[in-house]
Parts: sequence; C-alpha cells; structure tokens
Amino acid sequence: MNAGHHPIDCVLGVADTVAHRPVTATRDRLLRAAMALLLTRGYADTNIDRICRAAGTSYTTFTNHFGRKRHIAHEVADTLATRATHRISRTIPRDTDHLITTLAIWASILATRPGWVSLELALAALDDTSRTEVSDRVSVIGDALNELLTATTSFDTSAPRIDVDLVVSFLLTVVIGMTVQHDNGIETTISGIRPQIELILRAAQLP
Repeated sequence: MNAGHHPIDCVLGVADTVAHRPVTATRDRLLRAAMALLLTRGYADTNIDRICRAAGTSYTTFTNHFGRKRHIAHEVADTLATRATHRISRTIPRDTDHLITTLAIWASILATRPGWVSLELALAALDDTSRTEVSDRVSVIGDALNELLTATTSFDTSAPRIDVDLVVSFLLTVVIGMTVQHDNGIETTISGIRPQIELILRAAQLP
C-alpha cells in the first residue's frame, strides 16, 4: 500500500468509488476544496472564504449547498469514514499475521497523516450534536473492524472473556493516541506500530 497518496484520493488506500450522495460539479468542487484544507490546515484555520477561493465559487454558492462550515466539515468526515469502511469491508487477510500487518499499515497511514483524526476531534468538541455525529462514524468503522476481526481470526466469541468490541476499542484508542502524539516522537512506522497491534490481537486470542 502506498502511503504517499493524496489524502483526497486515498483513505486507508482506497479511492472513493461509492457516491456518498448525489453531487453537482460545484458541490463536488467545494467538498474537495474543503477536504484538502481541513486535512492540511485543520478545522479552526479553515474558513468559508478560504474554501470558496480554493473551489472558485462564491460565498452565496457555498451557503446554498452547505449553509455552515461545520456542515461541510461533517460531510467531509462522512466521506472519509465511508471510504475507510468500504476498504475494511473489502479486505480479506490470509491469516492473523496478515491481518496484523494490514492493520499496522492502516494505522501508520492515519498516524502519519493526522488530518482526519484531528478533524473528528475538533468536530466532537463543538457541541453535543456534533459529538454524536462523530460517535456515529466511529461506531460504523468499529463495526466494520469487528466484522473483519471476527471473520479473520480464531476468536471464540462464545467465550465470556473474549470481547471483540473491546478489542476494536483498544485498537482505535491506540491509533488515535499515536495520531495525536505523532509530533512527540511516537513511533508511527509500520514496523513500530505492528508490535502494538500484535500484542492486542494475540492477547485477545489466548485460550
């Protein structure tokens, strides 16, 4: 997987081939401009005027399509979550070792390109309604990871001490933690992340 893809074209290594909703050419330009700015400059440093300049549209056109900055930001986050979920659902690792490597690659991509996680954290801090939208996206991704783990590993889900949801929660917590701390010397290479992913999965599969 090439970690050098542009963030607009690749999230977890897959282009967005599934339409999130019907879009016009203008709406698409606004979404792409907003995504590029939000993932590189962050939510606080991105404003509607900047998005409009990047998209070559007017402020009025923006408000006709999205209304407020938070609305387009959530749509950008929805798009990223949809791409990630489709990528996860199409992944069929050969075995647990391949699964660990795949998860480490995805985690490294997210940790070295913290724009998406930073965006979600900024949106979650706005208010309860926004936080709920973020939580819903995290839940959808968590469900996709749950299905991937259940289908790929030898988890005995009937055993009371094996909680796949908890394993997914640990995985997401580790990735988010590494992403937030990526500028503080945290190891974000695939080889550096893999042992942490492996520890969580191997521990969960102990008889």
